[in-house]
Amino acid sequence: DVSDKEVAFGTTVTMDDIEQGGTLEYTILGPWESDPENGIISYQSPLGKKLIRSKNGDELQFVINEKPYHLRIAGIAVAKFA
Repeated sequence: DVSDKEVAFGTTVTMDDIEQGGTLEYTILGPWESDPENGIISYQSPLGKKLIRSKNGDELQFVINEKPYHLRIAGIAVAKFA
């Protein structure tokens, strides 16, 4: 079962981008469903691995491919599928 208590496979996570400003939203799924341009990333991707198990309010700082990230988890929801 998917829960909205932490970022996991099957959740949609909304984040405040403290580094760049604005808001980001991604649905976390598997590598075959991955479609970053449409907001779907794999739990196995570098960003997905950093987000997994995060909870609302957590602040994350990391670097991927020389790009710094500073994000705050603003919301987690069970992903909706059409």
